[in-house]
Amino acid sequence: MTQKLSGEEWRKVNWIWFWSGNWPLFDEQPFFTRRYQNEWKKAIGYAPQVFVGFYKKGTVYAYLCQKDQDILEKTMVSLFHKRPSFILETLKPYEQNTKRDLLAIKRIIKKDYKSISDFSLASLFLEARSHLEYNSFMDHYDYYLERYLGPIIESYVKRKIKNQSVDKISSLTSLLITPHRKTPIFKERNAFLKIIQLLKKDTIFKKEAKIEGIKILKDYPKYEVLIDRHQKKYGYLTEVVNAESISKKDLWQDIQKFVIQNEPFRIQAKRMGDDYNEATINKAKVAIKKLKPDYKTGLLIKGIRRAVYLRIIDNAFQGYTTHLLKLLYLEIANRLGITYQEFKFLLDQEIVDHLRNNKKISKAKIKQRLQFCSYTYYYGEVKTSVGQKVKQQIRIVEQGKSEHKQTSFKGKAACLGKIKGSVIVAFAPKDAKNIKKGQILVTQAPSAYFVPVLRKASGIITEYGGLTNHAVIVSREKNTPCIVGIEGITKHLQNGDLVEVDADKGIVTKL
Repeated sequence: MTQKLSGEEWRKVNWIWFWSGNWPLFDEQPFFTRRYQNEWKKAIGYAPQVFVGFYKKGTVYAYLCQKDQDILEKTMVSLFHKRPSFILETLKPYEQNTKRDLLAIKRIIKKDYKSISDFSLASLFLEARSHLEYNSFMDHYDYYLERYLGPIIESYVKRKIKNQSVDKISSLTSLLITPHRKTPIFKERNAFLKIIQLLKKDTIFKKEAKIEGIKILKDYPKYEVLIDRHQKKYGYLTEVVNAESISKKDLWQDIQKFVIQNEPFRIQAKRMGDDYNEATINKAKVAIKKLKPDYKTGLLIKGIRRAVYLRIIDNAFQGYTTHLLKLLYLEIANRLGITYQEFKFLLDQEIVDHLRNNKKISKAKIKQRLQFCSYTYYYGEVKTSVGQKVKQQIRIVEQGKSEHKQTSFKGKAACLGKIKGSVIVAFAPKDAKNIKKGQILVTQAPSAYFVPVLRKASGIITEYGGLTNHAVIVSREKNTPCIVGIEGITKHLQNGDLVEVDADKGIVTKL
């Protein structure tokens, strides 16, 4: 049963920030369908009911309802204590379901779109969209499993290895849930390493490439074929929803760095498990033998480890299906007389209404959405807003901003160290694109889009912190002082504030 979100209801909801990134309105919709809701209910008996996304010039700022989060946490924790096998049971169908969806999408893309009527194209479009819904559910489900059940593992480790630092406990917990399988990013980088090693051996190529640049590949067809094949096989990995695929130019930039400039090659992790190696896996096995977890805790470790791995695979699936369906979307955009970017700000029903009923789409409305719009899901009701209405909504959502004069904040140490510097508060990657050496990044819960910025930061502070947080992974790789889980820190600090990050103690002090 649907419910309407009135102005008064907007004020009653306790809105909490969820994430931000390069995510258009069009790609939000598979997350709030009937199947998405049904998969949640099938898994834990409850489905999230409230969401709002604000879309500003290509970036989404997403908020959820605190009541929903409280129910999800209580339900998941209760289920685990009653039936600890539920995590592995609910994750078991993943490969079968995604394989079925992928096969269906591959059948769809074999169609000759240009020869199909508008009505049939609408049906094809709806069919394609239906095969994205299960993966959308899994993307969120995996995230919440780690968020709400991961701390139980951390508490267990803390009890077992007493008198250890927070960093030691956190590192060991991360080790226990690190995937034991190779991720798509690892496979791509490992395959590219072989190309790098081959090119490094050819001293003549290195010398000529330094002068000629990418043009030199025409004189080395064998190498060009290898690079083209690599791009074709793995290019989709960066194409999640709205980003471009890995290009030949991107690969050449890496060749310049690792072959011509002779920088050491290593896999830069975006997610836990991207830097897969046997030594890490063996360390995890040794740790488990020493800890000797009981049956219940053992199931939890295996379940969260699988959830972490599947979330990585979720992203690869999103990239691959975006890549496969792009020609279908382009054909529809062409028939609608709009660009691909404009297409990405339409609702599914608007697209179907136009194709089946020749219902015109207002270009003025699309233009407004591209500038600033909102997408709300509230107990089954979906609504988009533009203009002044969105400004009112965002004022309500952000009305809880604090004016408290607190100067010291306690969080959880993710990577030890101490640093002083000025802060950059970023709600989206573009907010910190000009971050300089010595500056400290303050954010809420950085998505994968934040990784390049995280690598530049000299210190990292986040509001929310899970064991698979991108900030945690990058900070440990770069040995950057990092504190996570300081609630409301983005409200307390402003750009330019001078702070001390004491990650040894988990304390941030405003100077």
